[in-house]
Amino acid sequence: MDAHGYRILEELGRGGMGAVYRAFDPRLGREVALKQLLPSAEGDPDLLLRLRREAEALARLRHPNVVAVHDLVSLGGRPTLVLEFVAGESLEERLRREGPLPPAEVLSLGEALASALAAAHAAGIVHRDVKPANVLLRAKSGAPLLTDFGLARDLRPEAERLTRTGSFLGTPTAVAPEQVDARFGEVGPATDVYGLGITLYAAATGRLPFAGKTALAALEQVVSRPPPAPRAFAPGLPPPLEDLLLRCLAKSPGERPPSAEALARELAALEARVAAGEFRGRRLAAPAALLLAAAAACAALVAASGSSVEDAAPGERPEGTGPVSLPGEGFAKGTLAPPR
Repeated sequence: MDAHGYRILEELGRGGMGAVYRAFDPRLGREVALKQLLPSAEGDPDLLLRLRREAEALARLRHPNVVAVHDLVSLGGRPTLVLEFVAGESLEERLRREGPLPPAEVLSLGEALASALAAAHAAGIVHRDVKPANVLLRAKSGAPLLTDFGLARDLRPEAERLTRTGSFLGTPTAVAPEQVDARFGEVGPATDVYGLGITLYAAATGRLPFAGKTALAALEQVVSRPPPAPRAFAPGLPPPLEDLLLRCLAKSPGERPPSAEALARELAALEARVAAGEFRGRRLAAPAALLLAAAAACAALVAASGSSVEDAAPGERPEGTGPVSLPGEGFAKGTLAPPR
């Protein structure tokens, strides 16, 4: 226990610059999360400013789908952010365990997160790192909470800027094109619309739209290739949801939904249509039709050559038939479950 009374219970995660702990605050009788810079990072003024900026950003935000900040203190001589502890798991962890979510749940999740981003943008904050690893799901209700504002940008004119330039920050498979190449436009609220598109694409299909064996290969896809159609991996997805996801992932910020608030309205309207059963027949028919077509094709192939799909050489298999191995940290680490 330290001078502030926090008793560390366990380490929740660790990266190159900091660690997160579950701790108990005996003064208020509650569990908290402590985000603390590692000793090796304490002398970096940009990292210190980033932690302080994260605390200030969260302090300006009051939203049920954003993790709350309690304090910014020095523990053991190290700057430490005291955050709300969320019992549950990340969206990344759930997708790895269970695979894609049902369309209705994707829409509900998206509406809540779009509302949280709209509140952040209204407060002059751009998250810049929206991805499944930064979405926490409460254990009992499943309610999503946006977390980790460590890369957030303060859009207010008087905001203090970081001194480091020319460095890349973010997850290669989840960044927007304008975060890679300024010729696509400025980083702003539309960047978070893109990040939410990445997150919902993953929730709907069980995979990211872009992946590469190296970070550079992934970034090349982000700036030069269109995302694969989500229904190629999730045939039962309502077509309007596919269209909305692809608009969120437009290379040009101006071609995406105009704001997080507008995106929340679109998601809510589509959620109501799904709840009313508008796509129920299509959701059941689409996979069946694909299975029938695939069965007919396989039968024809076997009749013609006596071979089977299992006999095909690895290079002859269609792309996207298996799980994707992703580079880097967070969501881009490990393998996601293939679509069900």
